[in-house]
Amino acid sequence: QALSERIARNQGDKLHVTVLTPQEFRELKKADVEITAPKNFDFQVTGLGAVTREAKSTWFALVTSDAIQNWRASYGLPPHDLHVTLAFIGGDIHGCKKDSSTLIR
Repeated sequence: QALSERIARNQGDKLHVTVLTPQEFRELKKADVEITAPKNFDFQVTGLGAVTREAKSTWFALVTSDAIQNWRASYGLPPHDLHVTLAFIGGDIHGCKKDSSTLIR
């Protein structure tokens, strides 16, 4: 179920590194900023994390990338907890830490 919810949202089984939050994306579009990003960034997966809020749970791979953080900075954005959402139940969870404090041990 968790994997099928993510596949349905993404309209397929492809994964991506989240480089902008939904709110950041909306704010940049509202400010009429043209967002251009190279399709390839070097990154490293540093572990698996999970968060739960109310009836929702999300699992993700934690990612580090100087190139992505530099790209974000070029748009005036602060560093971000980079991750690849792997699965979720009840909807993806946004607006929370997805860093080493969420590692599955």
